Amino acid sequence: MALLNHNIMASENVSDEEYCDQLGIDKKHCNQPTINLAIAEKISELNYQAEYEAAILNGKNAKDAD
Repeated sequence: MALLNHNIMASENVSDEEYCDQLGIDKKHCNQPTINLAIAEKISELNYQAEYEAAILNGKNAKDAD
């Protein structure tokens, strides 16, 4: 029996395991409905870090950048 991919791009042949490998998500989320929340949380974390670093590079101090 094949495992079901639950991620939002599964219909485009993107596997849950590919998302876990690409984003560094715990593989316990593979083939589970929790994969989409894990993806969203990881993307949010990555975006926050990128925005913080951009703010620092643009002259904001750490408190203002946070």
